[in-house]
Amino acid sequence: MASNVSGTAAIRAREYEATRVSFSRPWKTIGALVASDAAAVAISLLLAAMLRDLLWRSASVSVEGTIPPALLLVLCIFLTAGLYSGVSLDQVEEVRRLCVSVTLAFMTLLSGTLFLHDLRLSRAVYAFGWSFCVLAVPVFRALTRGALSKKAWWGSPVAILGYGSTGKLILKKLKENPGIGLRPFAVLDDDLAKLGELGDGMVRGPLSECREIAVNHKLAYGIVCMPQISRDELMGLLGRYGQCFGHLLVIPNLIGMTSLGISARNLGGIVGLEVRQELLRPTSRMLKRLLDLTITALLAPIVVPIVALTALLVKLEGRGPIFYSCDRVGLGGRIFKVWKIRSMMVDGDEVLRKYLRENPAERAHWNATQKLKNDPRVTRVGKFIRKTSIDELPQLWNVASGEMSIVGPRPIQEDQIEMYGPSYGLYKQVRPGITGVWQVSGRNHLSFAERAELDRYGIQNWSVWLDIYVLALTTRVVITADGAY
Repeated sequence: MASNVSGTAAIRAREYEATRVSFSRPWKTIGALVASDAAAVAISLLLAAMLRDLLWRSASVSVEGTIPPALLLVLCIFLTAGLYSGVSLDQVEEVRRLCVSVTLAFMTLLSGTLFLHDLRLSRAVYAFGWSFCVLAVPVFRALTRGALSKKAWWGSPVAILGYGSTGKLILKKLKENPGIGLRPFAVLDDDLAKLGELGDGMVRGPLSECREIAVNHKLAYGIVCMPQISRDELMGLLGRYGQCFGHLLVIPNLIGMTSLGISARNLGGIVGLEVRQELLRPTSRMLKRLLDLTITALLAPIVVPIVALTALLVKLEGRGPIFYSCDRVGLGGRIFKVWKIRSMMVDGDEVLRKYLRENPAERAHWNATQKLKNDPRVTRVGKFIRKTSIDELPQLWNVASGEMSIVGPRPIQEDQIEMYGPSYGLYKQVRPGITGVWQVSGRNHLSFAERAELDRYGIQNWSVWLDIYVLALTTRVVITADGAY
């Protein structure tokens, strides 16, 4: 009898220990993000102080005295906003929270100078610092993720529950996008034959081992990838394994649907998904146009000298016009002329036809991507301005005239409409852009079909915050010349 009691007590003790799931925190990832944010804030304030000194000469407190309180306040607000979980939010949502948090922090600092009646504290530094910081923090975070996200310690390990088609897709996406911060660690499925396809280094096993694996490896995240199962089966699965993880993501049968701008709604105890159609909101369109005009005005003093110098180089290299215009399809299917600095030979079309006739392999690549890595039409100056994207700068005129946007799908030719496929209907709803999701996601490394798919994603998920996110990534792409040729 005593042995039965002790045996029951031991079983209960094991069950109790199994419920005490502890999770590991990605401290190195969090530390890298904190360092990135701190550097962005400090550099922004230093630049702001330099700009103030150029415009005014005053006896303000040195910028070194403004950096510590600004850093402390910004980092605390970021922490409160959930920006240091170590796992990336949706990129656009992260940019939104960053911008709102930076604005709140600098408004607080600016208000503090008024409440303290200490006019030595430079309000101009805080005002300029805010404008620099709003841009610098997302850019620094993007650069940090690009540099460190492939490290073995980046992010949090995650278990994938279910290895059907959805599970395979999730595994593929997480491996392709390490910046998300969810590092595939374990894949669990009751059909063990499927798990034989996994490479080395992945923990695998049946779903019944979920709790043991989560406890032993302190996994904080799990992803349920079984959209085909019934509601009752899903509820049962969540009841059995949901308590193994601090964060459990459930992938519904909605792949391909708009993924940004979705929020969960509680409808009397029933979960609903609200999808906001930003394209139908006049205020959002007005805000996007205002953003286009503001960015164009700010860039104009920098762009004009660069374009003038490049125009001189093009003219010195040989005959032909400095600028090049071509017909493209715009908002509502209307045809307009896109302007570029000429980067090709005057008789480029004939050169291309001859080259493709003589090189069948290159012709196949051209048919798939409409791009050539070693395009025979491109001049020496043209190679440089294409690599640095300087040839695109005259399109700011198209933006100012309302034919294009700063961010949007790349403008297509009329003969590419058929290649664009069913996404063309969406394409016509917005102004094409100088930069966009395609340009920051691989650019010329991708096929035309992949380009159309990325453009579709950008249009369906369009918002001002997505524009800001794409602009932040564009800075990195231009610096590294990734996919440019």
